[in-house]
Amino acid sequence: MAGQKLTDKDIMKGFTLVEILVSVLIFSFLIAAIFGILNIGNMTYSTDLGLLDLQQKARQAMDGMIRELRQSESSNITITDSGARIQFRIPTDITTDPVTYSSNITYYLSDNQLIREHPAGTTKILADNINSLSFSLSEKTLEIRLNAKKTSLRREIYFPPKEDEQERFLIEKVRLRNG
Repeated sequence: MAGQKLTDKDIMKGFTLVEILVSVLIFSFLIAAIFGILNIGNMTYSTDLGLLDLQQKARQAMDGMIRELRQSESSNITITDSGARIQFRIPTDITTDPVTYSSNITYYLSDNQLIREHPAGTTKILADNINSLSFSLSEKTLEIRLNAKKTSLRREIYFPPKEDEQERFLIEKVRLRNG
């Protein structure tokens, strides 16, 4: 087409306003669909990450409590506050007569935080987002019940997960070794 002259008819070729608006509308629907899919993926990822965090913290706290409580004798355990607080002592030196025990160790729930207190007045937060905690003692078996709840992206996450709106608990039974 070298050397050819453009005519007015050639210059007028292009897209009409209706064609441009239809193209923009289709493109907008495509962008909205992609955004919706990415948003669902992000919500799922955040919920799963929140549940994983909740699970890990609850299990770590439970494992730490079990390790200590397993060393105690049932006679050295006191459960108060309707089962929500436990206080106990563990042996520090079993070669002495009588056996030497630690000062009191206490576990309890305060503002959705699982607290370990030892020595008296010195506290350590073992886990956040703990919804409920209870202890019960039967002979040489101690039962610990715990559940956790967290809000992530305006969605409530439970550990263990709730089924049929009935609360479930992470339950551990500890066989006391001494005594």
